Amino acid sequence: MNKTLLSTALCAAAFCLSPVLSAESALTNYIPTSPVENPISEHRWEIFGGIGYKPYSVGPGSGHTSPFWGFNGEGAYFFTSHWGIAGTGRGYFGTAHVNVPNSYGIYRPTTDEYMYMGGPEYRYARNEHLNLSLHAFVGAEYNQINGNIRTTSGEYVDPEAVGVYKDQPALGSSFGGAADFAVNNHWAFRIEPEVVMDDFKWSPNGGGLSAHFGASAGVVYRMRGIHHRGKSY
Repeated sequence: MNKTLLSTALCAAAFCLSPVLSAESALTNYIPTSPVENPISEHRWEIFGGIGYKPYSVGPGSGHTSPFWGFNGEGAYFFTSHWGIAGTGRGYFGTAHVNVPNSYGIYRPTTDEYMYMGGPEYRYARNEHLNLSLHAFVGAEYNQINGNIRTTSGEYVDPEAVGVYKDQPALGSSFGGAADFAVNNHWAFRIEPEVVMDDFKWSPNGGGLSAHFGASAGVVYRMRGIHHRGKSY
Protein backbone atom coordinates (compact mmCIF):
# COMPACT_ATOMS: atom_id res chain seq x y z
CA MET A 1 0.00 0.00 0.00
CA ASN A 2 2.78 2.39 0.97
CA LYS A 3 4.59 1.59 -2.26
CA THR A 4 1.46 2.36 -4.24
CA LEU A 5 1.04 5.74 -2.51
CA LEU A 6 4.71 6.59 -3.02
CA SER A 7 4.51 5.77 -6.73
CA THR A 8 1.36 7.85 -7.09
CA ALA A 9 2.99 10.80 -5.30
CA LEU A 10 6.10 10.65 -7.49
CA CYS A 11 3.99 10.54 -10.65
CA ALA A 12 1.95 13.54 -9.48
CA ALA A 13 5.11 15.50 -8.63
CA ALA A 14 6.63 14.75 -12.02
CA PHE A 15 3.44 15.84 -13.73
CA CYS A 16 3.32 19.11 -11.75
CA LEU A 17 7.01 19.91 -12.28
CA SER A 18 7.09 19.17 -16.00
CA PRO A 19 5.98 22.70 -17.00
CA VAL A 20 8.64 24.23 -14.74
CA LEU A 21 11.35 22.00 -16.16
CA SER A 22 10.24 22.90 -19.69
CA ALA A 23 10.36 26.61 -18.81
CA GLU A 24 13.89 26.28 -17.39
CA SER A 25 14.97 24.52 -20.57
CA ALA A 26 13.51 27.35 -22.62
CA LEU A 27 15.28 29.98 -20.48
CA THR A 28 18.57 28.17 -20.90
CA ASN A 29 18.23 28.50 -24.68
CA TYR A 30 16.94 32.11 -24.55
CA ILE A 31 18.47 34.47 -27.10
CA PRO A 32 18.04 38.26 -26.47
CA THR A 33 16.00 39.98 -29.16
CA SER A 34 17.11 43.54 -28.32
CA PRO A 35 18.98 45.20 -31.23
CA VAL A 36 21.34 46.81 -28.68
CA GLU A 37 24.17 44.50 -27.64
CA ASN A 38 26.29 46.81 -25.48
CA PRO A 39 25.41 46.76 -21.77
CA ILE A 40 26.29 50.45 -21.51
CA SER A 41 26.30 53.15 -24.17
CA GLU A 42 29.95 54.24 -24.20
CA HIS A 43 30.84 55.48 -27.65
CA ARG A 44 33.85 57.64 -28.39
CA TRP A 45 32.33 59.62 -31.28
CA GLU A 46 28.81 60.94 -31.88
CA ILE A 47 27.42 62.72 -34.94
CA PHE A 48 23.99 64.34 -34.81
CA GLY A 49 21.82 65.86 -37.52
CA GLY A 50 18.25 67.13 -37.35
CA ILE A 51 15.83 70.01 -37.34
CA GLY A 52 15.93 72.87 -34.87
CA TYR A 53 13.56 75.48 -33.47
CA LYS A 54 14.18 78.70 -31.56
CA PRO A 55 12.50 82.09 -31.12
CA TYR A 56 14.78 84.84 -32.39
CA SER A 57 14.76 88.50 -31.40
CA VAL A 58 15.77 90.28 -34.61
CA GLY A 59 15.77 93.71 -33.00
CA PRO A 60 16.13 95.42 -29.61
CA GLY A 61 13.18 95.74 -27.26
CA SER A 62 9.91 93.85 -27.28
CA GLY A 63 7.83 93.02 -30.33
CA HIS A 64 10.67 91.75 -32.53
CA THR A 65 10.70 88.06 -31.60
CA SER A 66 9.69 85.53 -34.24
CA PRO A 67 9.69 81.70 -34.37
CA PHE A 68 12.56 80.37 -36.49
CA TRP A 69 13.07 76.86 -37.87
CA GLY A 70 16.17 75.32 -39.39
CA PHE A 71 18.86 72.66 -39.12
CA ASN A 72 21.26 71.58 -36.39
CA GLY A 73 24.43 69.55 -36.87
CA GLU A 74 26.67 68.44 -33.99
CA GLY A 75 29.76 66.34 -33.45
CA ALA A 76 31.13 65.12 -30.11
CA TYR A 77 34.28 63.36 -28.94
CA PHE A 78 34.37 61.74 -25.48
CA PHE A 79 37.67 61.54 -23.58
CA THR A 80 36.15 59.40 -20.81
CA SER A 81 32.90 57.57 -20.17
CA HIS A 82 31.29 60.84 -19.07
CA TRP A 83 33.21 63.87 -20.37
CA GLY A 84 33.58 65.04 -23.93
CA ILE A 85 33.83 68.11 -26.14
CA ALA A 86 31.32 68.98 -28.86
CA GLY A 87 30.80 71.48 -31.65
CA THR A 88 27.62 72.56 -33.39
CA GLY A 89 26.71 74.42 -36.58
CA ARG A 90 23.15 75.67 -37.02
CA GLY A 91 21.03 77.67 -39.41
CA TYR A 92 17.63 79.19 -38.60
CA PHE A 93 15.22 80.83 -41.02
CA GLY A 94 12.13 82.96 -40.52
CA THR A 95 10.60 86.41 -40.92
CA ALA A 96 11.33 89.52 -38.90
CA HIS A 97 8.84 91.63 -36.96
CA VAL A 98 9.82 95.20 -37.91
CA ASN A 99 8.39 98.44 -36.56
CA VAL A 100 4.97 98.95 -38.12
CA PRO A 101 3.52 101.04 -39.48
CA ASN A 102 6.50 102.51 -41.30
CA SER A 103 6.84 104.80 -44.28
CA TYR A 104 8.56 102.15 -46.40
CA GLY A 105 5.77 99.60 -46.64
CA ILE A 106 7.99 96.89 -45.10
CA TYR A 107 6.29 94.34 -42.84
CA ARG A 108 7.78 90.82 -42.64
CA PRO A 109 11.17 90.54 -44.38
CA THR A 110 12.88 87.14 -44.36
CA THR A 111 15.87 86.68 -42.06
CA ASP A 112 18.61 84.06 -41.65
CA GLU A 113 20.67 83.31 -38.54
CA TYR A 114 23.73 81.07 -38.36
CA MET A 115 25.38 79.85 -35.15
CA TYR A 116 28.77 78.17 -34.62
CA MET A 117 29.45 77.06 -31.06
CA GLY A 118 31.37 74.54 -29.00
CA GLY A 119 31.96 73.42 -25.44
CA PRO A 120 31.89 70.58 -22.92
CA GLU A 121 29.36 67.76 -22.87
CA TYR A 122 28.67 65.54 -19.87
CA ARG A 123 27.07 62.11 -20.29
CA TYR A 124 25.56 61.51 -16.85
CA ALA A 125 23.15 58.57 -17.32
CA ARG A 126 23.30 55.77 -19.85
CA ASN A 127 22.31 52.20 -20.54
CA GLU A 128 21.61 50.09 -23.62
CA HIS A 129 18.35 51.93 -24.35
CA LEU A 130 18.72 55.54 -23.14
CA ASN A 131 21.57 58.06 -22.98
CA LEU A 132 21.18 61.39 -21.14
CA SER A 133 23.68 64.23 -21.44
CA LEU A 134 24.18 67.92 -20.64
CA HIS A 135 26.02 70.55 -22.69
CA ALA A 136 27.21 74.16 -22.50
CA PHE A 137 28.04 75.74 -25.88
CA VAL A 138 29.46 79.21 -26.52
CA GLY A 139 30.48 80.77 -29.83
CA ALA A 140 29.55 83.21 -32.55
CA GLU A 141 26.48 83.85 -34.66
CA TYR A 142 25.68 85.95 -37.69
CA ASN A 143 22.34 87.30 -38.87
CA GLN A 144 21.52 88.15 -42.48
CA ILE A 145 18.74 90.57 -43.27
CA ASN A 146 20.20 93.59 -45.10
CA GLY A 147 19.39 92.41 -48.60
CA ASN A 148 15.76 91.74 -47.70
CA ILE A 149 14.93 95.21 -46.31
CA ARG A 150 13.62 96.89 -49.44
CA THR A 151 10.64 98.95 -50.46
CA THR A 152 8.07 97.71 -52.95
CA SER A 153 10.03 99.53 -55.66
CA GLY A 154 13.22 97.63 -54.71
CA GLU A 155 14.99 100.49 -52.93
CA TYR A 156 17.30 99.41 -50.11
CA VAL A 157 16.38 100.53 -46.59
CA ASP A 158 18.68 100.56 -43.55
CA PRO A 159 17.42 97.79 -41.19
CA GLU A 160 17.83 100.11 -38.20
CA ALA A 161 15.26 102.45 -39.76
CA VAL A 162 12.59 99.78 -39.15
CA GLY A 163 13.91 98.66 -35.77
CA VAL A 164 15.92 95.50 -36.53
CA TYR A 165 19.60 94.56 -36.47
CA LYS A 166 21.87 94.94 -39.47
CA ASP A 167 23.94 92.05 -40.81
CA GLN A 168 26.48 91.60 -38.02
CA PRO A 169 28.17 89.04 -35.79
CA ALA A 170 27.10 88.49 -32.20
CA LEU A 171 27.80 86.24 -29.24
CA GLY A 172 25.71 83.06 -29.17
CA SER A 173 25.36 80.35 -26.54
CA SER A 174 23.16 77.41 -25.61
CA PHE A 175 22.73 75.45 -22.39
CA GLY A 176 20.67 72.28 -22.20
CA GLY A 177 20.63 68.54 -22.52
CA ALA A 178 19.81 65.65 -24.80
CA ALA A 179 18.00 62.33 -24.55
CA ASP A 180 19.11 59.63 -27.00
CA PHE A 181 16.80 56.65 -27.54
CA ALA A 182 18.78 53.75 -29.00
CA VAL A 183 17.63 51.99 -32.16
CA ASN A 184 20.68 49.72 -32.32
CA ASN A 185 24.36 49.86 -31.31
CA HIS A 186 25.11 52.80 -33.60
CA TRP A 187 21.88 54.65 -34.34
CA ALA A 188 19.67 56.59 -31.92
CA PHE A 189 16.89 59.16 -32.00
CA ARG A 190 17.66 62.41 -30.10
CA ILE A 191 15.50 65.09 -28.47
CA GLU A 192 17.52 68.13 -27.36
CA PRO A 193 15.82 70.90 -25.32
CA GLU A 194 17.90 73.94 -24.39
CA VAL A 195 18.03 77.65 -23.62
CA VAL A 196 19.55 79.59 -26.54
CA MET A 197 20.98 83.07 -25.99
CA ASP A 198 21.76 85.85 -28.47
CA ASP A 199 23.86 88.82 -27.34
CA PHE A 200 23.69 91.91 -29.55
CA LYS A 201 24.73 94.42 -26.87
CA TRP A 202 27.44 95.76 -29.18
CA SER A 203 24.89 96.54 -31.89
CA PRO A 204 24.82 100.21 -33.04
CA ASN A 205 21.06 100.39 -32.41
CA GLY A 206 21.25 99.42 -28.76
CA GLY A 207 20.86 95.66 -28.74
CA GLY A 208 21.09 93.38 -25.73
CA LEU A 209 20.95 89.83 -24.46
CA SER A 210 17.89 87.70 -25.25
CA ALA A 211 17.24 84.17 -24.03
CA HIS A 212 14.64 81.77 -25.43
CA PHE A 213 13.70 78.12 -25.13
CA GLY A 214 14.67 76.09 -28.19
CA ALA A 215 14.81 72.45 -29.17
CA SER A 216 16.18 70.07 -31.79
CA ALA A 217 15.23 66.57 -32.87
CA GLY A 218 16.98 64.14 -35.20
CA VAL A 219 19.22 61.10 -35.45
CA VAL A 220 22.58 60.26 -33.86
CA TYR A 221 25.28 57.99 -35.26
CA ARG A 222 27.63 56.62 -32.60
CA MET A 223 30.96 54.85 -33.19
CA ARG A 224 34.25 53.72 -31.66
CA GLY A 225 33.75 52.27 -28.19
CA ILE A 226 35.76 53.44 -25.19
CA HIS A 227 38.17 50.81 -23.88
CA HIS A 228 38.23 49.92 -20.17
CA ARG A 229 40.86 47.49 -18.82
CA GLY A 230 41.02 45.46 -21.96
CA LYS A 231 37.28 45.59 -22.64
CA SER A 232 35.61 47.62 -25.36
CA TYR A 233 32.05 48.78 -24.77
